[in-house]
Amino acid sequence: MSDDVIITVQDQTANEVADMLAQNMASTYDKIVRNMLVATAAQIDCLNGVNGNAITEITTTDLELAVDYLTGNNGKKLSPNQEGVNAFGTAPVWAAYWMVISTDLRTDIKNLSNFNPTADYPRQQSVLESELGACDEVRVVMTSEGYKDTSVSPAVYSNLLFAANGYGRIMIDDQYMEMIIKPLGAGEDPLNQRQTMGWKGRLGSVILDDSWVINLRSTKA
Repeated sequence: MSDDVIITVQDQTANEVADMLAQNMASTYDKIVRNMLVATAAQIDCLNGVNGNAITEITTTDLELAVDYLTGNNGKKLSPNQEGVNAFGTAPVWAAYWMVISTDLRTDIKNLSNFNPTADYPRQQSVLESELGACDEVRVVMTSEGYKDTSVSPAVYSNLLFAANGYGRIMIDDQYMEMIIKPLGAGEDPLNQRQTMGWKGRLGSVILDDSWVINLRSTKA
């Protein structure tokens, strides 16, 4: 940020830049974990759809195969059962694994016969901001940064399913992230014209149990 910006802009520019950097940091770390999981997790290809592709759109049968894989390997559910309540339009939510999908596949999931939207959950306080809903034993979270392999046509999406403790993050020297702010005049700035702000961090990620993470690959309906 230049000294002109600091002097002439009335908004809290530094705070806004710090917020943008924090979002960038979170997005970067998410991509590091995502790329590791896509590269190393066991895979199941969706084969039960009707879109005519070698890897098809996701179906309830494909989801059941992924759930069978996790339960058959004693994967522990990540969220508990939510019993129904005496309220119109609500439905119980099963104890569930979690699946992260691309926002591109939002409609595909909503069209599944066993889809239960978050609006029908009996306990709204348990809903995550990016959660779409549940399909029996799978609760579905969306991200605009879901992995999509565009080197093939049609693009193949990686839908990542997790049991508890399937993967972990590794912090080095307990330093997850450090925000660094240099004031006007720092470094080679003899006229006090530049203030800089940035972040750095150290993070690794690893699958803790190969049988508790699955990459369910699909195309779009």
